[in-house]
Amino acid sequence: MAQAAGVPVLAFAGSIGKDAHEVHAAGIDAISGIIPIPMNMDRAVAEGAMLLREAAERTFRVLLLGSAISSRLGRLAA
Repeated sequence: MAQAAGVPVLAFAGSIGKDAHEVHAAGIDAISGIIPIPMNMDRAVAEGAMLLREAAERTFRVLLLGSAISSRLGRLAA
């Protein structure tokens, strides 16, 4: 539905597998993994909320960086 409405979709996943690119056909524009280091499932579940918060922060910092770069390039081109 988001794709049909032109709304970009960012998905957070525990980990990103080798065939993860296939989700793009389902309308997911980007994927961000939440587990930054190898860990067992019990630990990942127990720390899930914290891992998701940290992944969201990392991801949005990258988005802000991209926005800042785009803005700077736009000013340079003008």
